Amino acid sequence: MVRAVVCRNAYEGEQADHFELDPKDQFEAQREARRLGVEVIGFFHSHPDCDAYFSATDLKYSWPWYSNVVLSVRNGAVCDAKAFRANDDQTESTSEELKCPKF
Repeated sequence: MVRAVVCRNAYEGEQADHFELDPKDQFEAQREARRLGVEVIGFFHSHPDCDAYFSATDLKYSWPWYSNVVLSVRNGAVCDAKAFRANDDQTESTSEELKCPKF
């Protein structure tokens, strides 16, 4: 089973350049995954009109034990996607191979 869950942007400032997953939404996604007998393996977000890279802000707010997928969206269409995993103290990240299952 593959499923994506929408999470609210909990950032209180200007949201055009910053996204923080709502912890309540993250908790609910974890709870629903347990109920369904599946795992949350990562989170994704977009970088509108710029490249798919793991920014300093992404690193700071990441959860090291999950994959973090960043989508580059230009003119309303996804044009690139990359996956990253932060180290335990969130000071560095490494690229991960990104595989998309066929639906």
